[in-house]
Amino acid sequence: MKTGMIFLAADILATLRHWVTNGSGSFQSLIFWSVLVLIAFGVFAWAVMFRRQDRPHRHHHRHHDSPDQKKSGRGGKRRRKHRPMNPTLAETGGLPDPRDGKNQPPV
Repeated sequence: MKTGMIFLAADILATLRHWVTNGSGSFQSLIFWSVLVLIAFGVFAWAVMFRRQDRPHRHHHRHHDSPDQKKSGRGGKRRRKHRPMNPTLAETGGLPDPRDGKNQPPV
């Protein structure tokens, strides 16, 4: 097992030496992708290590309590009542009469 890893490392080093001596684009692309992966890893590590731990978490859960279980006094959040919906066409009397050339809309 140990000798297999030594041969693998020697093969990798030989390939790298071949790329460097020939001046091929393979070595340059290897450097480019290695640097890109290192930068991405560094940004990820920075985000994990330095994120704020003390920020408040907002939970959007509604708990439906019965009226006798509601909080009295301080600590309860007061919600606004919902606005009434706009009336429907049936409630307002339907659509206006169709227009023709004689009837002009009021200005």
